[in-house]
Amino acid sequence: MPVETPTRQVRVRLPKSWLEIDPRAEDLTAELIRTAREHHGDDVDEDLIGRLAGPLALELRRLTTSVDLILAGFFAEIVDTGSPQPMLITANVAIALSPPVGGLEQVRRQIEHDARDTDAEITTRELPAGLAVSTAGHIEVSHPGWSDTVPAFTRRFYLPVPGLHRVAALTFVTPNLDLADEFDEVFAAIAGTLSFSG
Repeated sequence: MPVETPTRQVRVRLPKSWLEIDPRAEDLTAELIRTAREHHGDDVDEDLIGRLAGPLALELRRLTTSVDLILAGFFAEIVDTGSPQPMLITANVAIALSPPVGGLEQVRRQIEHDARDTDAEITTRELPAGLAVSTAGHIEVSHPGWSDTVPAFTRRFYLPVPGLHRVAALTFVTPNLDLADEFDEVFAAIAGTLSFSG
């Protein structure tokens, strides 16, 4: 889906199994339900989507207060494991634009400074859209309704937006740590579809 920025479009292609939403929508849960209906018809389980999307909607709403969030995507699959509690496999992606910055090197220095006491891996990657700084590591995800935080794997890509003094930040998160390597391959494939035009 192309998203208009002040001077150009940011485009990314998500796999068909992912739902894509506009994070600027007033009611993000309703936006997810609307998108799920577009993909799967009217017989979607609204209560289930609400439960799955609640933490994502809360996090997106928090992010929109501090960055220019322009796109979000969500994947969820429930796997019957034969036990009373099915396995939930989930991941999400968000694209945000930074305020004006002095370039990718300035962003990298800030990332390295912020990550000095973490397990974050910081690398440089060549993507079709250009040179990117990439980070990978573990974070703790929280929600007001949860008694504990949930550990999650995150992968981020930072790319300069051509013609603007801004950086596009592509952020992926999954709480399924046992599947982090598999999801990381999916995240890299999605990052490879990021493009700028206009």
